[in-house]
Amino acid sequence: MSMKVNEIFYSIEGEGIRAGMPCVFITLYGCHLNCSYCDTRYSCENNEYLEMTIEQILDIVKEYECPNITVTGGEPLIHKGIYTLLTLLSKAGYSVNVETNGTKEPFGYLKYVFYTMDFKTNSSGMSDKMNLDAFLALREDDVIKFVVGSKADLDQSVKFYR
Repeated sequence: MSMKVNEIFYSIEGEGIRAGMPCVFITLYGCHLNCSYCDTRYSCENNEYLEMTIEQILDIVKEYECPNITVTGGEPLIHKGIYTLLTLLSKAGYSVNVETNGTKEPFGYLKYVFYTMDFKTNSSGMSDKMNLDAFLALREDDVIKFVVGSKADLDQSVKFYR
């Protein structure tokens, strides 16, 4: 089984509960949203990706000898092979963060895998795409991320949180 991979690289996690920690990023290609503030548009446009088998992805990840993995995109949960990839990363003992856009329900809860789900505020232009069931499916160890671009976004985020 192959997946569309934009890039795999080693860096420092810049946000979330692992901010400041070393991490291997697996950026998958493609997204079904078009958020106004998208900072990874390159992972959704111009068809610049490699078709990689899951085994190839795992081989590259192993080379970095880093216990933390972030699977991002685009939107990871739209890929057919995502559950297999997450299962194999979990079985190998990696701590895996799946960054998702709040439209798809997390599935296949696995040991060592947690989800960081975006709440799309009005300034994203995609707030009508949010899936309440996706948020209700989150567990205690999962994370909700709010990108706030205005006072109205902040008010919307606080209301949702409450």
